[in-house]
Amino acid sequence: MSESAAILFSACLLNNLILTHGLGILPGLSPAGNWSAATGLARVMLILLPLCTLSANLLTNHILAPLGLEYLQLICLVLALPIIVLALLALLRRWAPDIVRRYSVFVPIALFNTAVIGAALLDERAGHGAFAALLFGLGAGAGYGLVILLLTELQQRLVPAEIPASFRGLPIQLITLGLLAMAFTGLSGPGSP
Repeated sequence: MSESAAILFSACLLNNLILTHGLGILPGLSPAGNWSAATGLARVMLILLPLCTLSANLLTNHILAPLGLEYLQLICLVLALPIIVLALLALLRRWAPDIVRRYSVFVPIALFNTAVIGAALLDERAGHGAFAALLFGLGAGAGYGLVILLLTELQQRLVPAEIPASFRGLPIQLITLGLLAMAFTGLSGPGSP
């Protein structure tokens, strides 16, 4: 398997942001049961995560590192990533207003999601280059969307089920999330921690 495919597969399934790292869980649970909201959030994250991981990589490696300011990485990322996304929205409003109208409700949810800053920091910890950071963000976005869509489908299937009152709502969502995490952990093989 090539290194690019390994980064994509690992970020999507083995090191999933929601299931492995616990990032973006609250926004991940909120659209459960609403298919259109889940697909909208999944699409926005599929675009936002590669953009943010690439931007964070370039900011850290080409601006902060040469100046010896790596210790300001978190503060700079928290300030820079919303500005980058808002600039992208401004460009899209000009060229594709229909797309902005359709997905603008999901941008604040996705922008202030812990998965965005977490993916940028996880990529930086892995020491990827710019192209690998883009692939990591793409895999992370695909994995985030996959888990959101799986949770939504499972929630829709649990609606008609007879669930005890104490397990309805958030408890059954967390149990479902735990079972998904165990299933995804099984993909790493028998010898992995």
